Amino acid sequence: MRVDVDYVSLSSEEKSGRNIVPHTLVYDGIRWHVRAFCEKKREYLDFVMSRFRGEPELLDTSPHGRDQDLEWNTLVTAEVIPNPCLSAGQQSIIASDYAMTNAHLLIENKIPLMHYTLERMQVSYNGEHESHPLLYPLVLANREELIQQGCIFKLKSADLIRT
Repeated sequence: MRVDVDYVSLSSEEKSGRNIVPHTLVYDGIRWHVRAFCEKKREYLDFVMSRFRGEPELLDTSPHGRDQDLEWNTLVTAEVIPNPCLSAGQQSIIASDYAMTNAHLLIENKIPLMHYTLERMQVSYNGEHESHPLLYPLVLANREELIQQGCIFKLKSADLIRT
């Protein structure tokens, strides 16, 4: 089902009309998102529920459903380790906290959900663990591999780039 909505994003800051084809509601632990095909951008995106404005209008059907969302239907595995900037004793405690095997924790998730999982677990995936080891007790060990598989981490998003 296609839906005509008004949406505000951090990148544009203005309300814009979009036709989307929603297929899944996602709760990231803090807020709700709608996974949908965006006809304006011609790709599947996550839309923050609180950024919709006005009343949506139901339109007709669309061929862009959940089955066509390749990212949604692809599972990837993150390899998480204790922050190497912590002392050996602290790393051992973190490994125990997360029931790690050989100081590794494997987390499987759909591509669009992986960054939410890593954020919720306070996993560093962009180097911030080096200057703040106690704030980021976990580090993503296979970031480049996940990027090659299609993961896009939110800090690369235009919504968060400061100019």
